[in-house]
Amino acid sequence: YDTISPTMINKEPVPSMFVPLHLESPLEDSVQIGQQAANLAAEALETLGKQLIRQKANDIARQIEIYLSCHTYPTLEAISADTKLAAIAVQKVGQTGYSAVHDTQGINRFHVNPELIGADLRHLAGRFQNFWEIIERSLTGESEGYYEFKDYEGNVRKKYMVCHPVWPPSLKPHGLVVAVTIFMDEFLQPSREIHRNILTLLNHLEERTRAEKRRADQLRAINEVGQKISAVMNVEQVLPSIVASLQEIFSFHSIRVYLKQPQARFMVLVAQAGQTKEKPIGTLLSIEEGIEGYVARSGQPHLVNEESPILNKSGRTTPGETLSRIVVPIKIGCDTLGILDVQSPRHGSLDTHDLFTVQTLADQIAIALENSRMYQELREMAVVEERNRIARDIHDTLAQGFAGILMQVEALRQSLNLGDMHLINDHLM
Repeated sequence: YDTISPTMINKEPVPSMFVPLHLESPLEDSVQIGQQAANLAAEALETLGKQLIRQKANDIARQIEIYLSCHTYPTLEAISADTKLAAIAVQKVGQTGYSAVHDTQGINRFHVNPELIGADLRHLAGRFQNFWEIIERSLTGESEGYYEFKDYEGNVRKKYMVCHPVWPPSLKPHGLVVAVTIFMDEFLQPSREIHRNILTLLNHLEERTRAEKRRADQLRAINEVGQKISAVMNVEQVLPSIVASLQEIFSFHSIRVYLKQPQARFMVLVAQAGQTKEKPIGTLLSIEEGIEGYVARSGQPHLVNEESPILNKSGRTTPGETLSRIVVPIKIGCDTLGILDVQSPRHGSLDTHDLFTVQTLADQIAIALENSRMYQELREMAVVEERNRIARDIHDTLAQGFAGILMQVEALRQSLNLGDMHLINDHLM
């Protein structure tokens, strides 16, 4: 038992440490088995702890009984002055427990706290019910039980106490009671470790399941988006609607597309969607600065999950804003056509799975842009070919017509020279 304190709570001990988990993991059976193992371990360790405390109380009681068989005292009060007996009576038990001794009248005779020696435990009857009930039973026989007590850090924890009486002939009609008390969770630490490990495993399984589901959803959406993009011939005209669709399907916070200008050292903002800061379409962005410029120059994707530095031409950095960001190149082979920029204001909200998704979307946009360019070239080639055909047809038709006209003019000239009006009229007709 412990120092008398108003922190003791008059409640029955909680019967079980753990509440069964209701899991929805694919490995639910395994987790439930592990949980049951943790509960069984807790029960076994608690039973073992009780046995050890009982054994300790019994051992100390036997030592006191042997010591008292060789010593006599004029009064019960005189016992408390025996330092050798005090060394037997008060012993450390485990990390948080100790033993103490009170007599069968409820008076403390030996205690780890010297101020409590001589204190009457019967005064606790109306204030600390659980604690006193154990003490009261010990005045006539063995007793044990739980009570709650606040530790040195102010946390209320469950304690277990075993009381073992000693009836030496020299003290008749009185006796002494050895009381051993300890915080019970000291014995339950291994089972708690098992419990924590199970919860950690469960969290990892749930995260893995969520990640795999997210990946499957993204792959399915990528396929659908790819089919829609591939069906568009003039991608640049419908790119704003494509970007808005991507932002909605993948729940990106914001998304921007920049395209490089031929033979120029800058990119142009051609589409954006989501909660973007005001940046008008057509905004120019140098490929010499910032993460965007680095990706455009190097053709390498970039994932940021921390404070994003701002790079300038001199290579120096200035503090940026904390966010999650993915910038990937839109490229065909070694030719970078532009960049796709996805951002989130929440740190760590984008990961390598998102990087794979964004890069795949950028590749699909690149293919669509290339297909659109080739389609335009084919159209232009078809127009030129048609013009050439028409020119050839016109050339052949007019050439024949002009040749006939020239022959008729020459015949008319000859008829005029001859003065043959009949032939002249024939040629004019």
